[in-house]
Amino acid sequence: MKSSYPRKVAIITGDLARSSSLPQGEITRAMRTLSDLFETEQHWVGENFTRQSGDGWQVVVPNFEGAIRSTLTMRATLRSLGPEFEAYFSIAVGDLLSAPPTNLNDTNEQIFVKSGRELQILKERA
Repeated sequence: MKSSYPRKVAIITGDLARSSSLPQGEITRAMRTLSDLFETEQHWVGENFTRQSGDGWQVVVPNFEGAIRSTLTMRATLRSLGPEFEAYFSIAVGDLLSAPPTNLNDTNEQIFVKSGRELQILKERA
């Protein structure tokens, strides 16, 4: 990532929908597929992909204008595994005050918290 902060980014928080009905091996496969996507395409999809809570994740999209494209790519990648692979997504856009850690679970910057909270609200309303 760029070294000048603060800078505007998007944080995408995602969570597999109905994951309790999926075998653990299928959840692992979905998360590995997303991780592989970010390893090969991080120059435009996003950076610092971090798995959270077993079936969730967060990612930093340094070009916040690309957040929708990144989200659609994640959704299409999951759906390519089968129709049972659906996900919830939340996007928060704001200032990143410092370089994020490799493991996004180690940060509590407001932009990450906001994205996570918005995802919880979305899931409660679904």
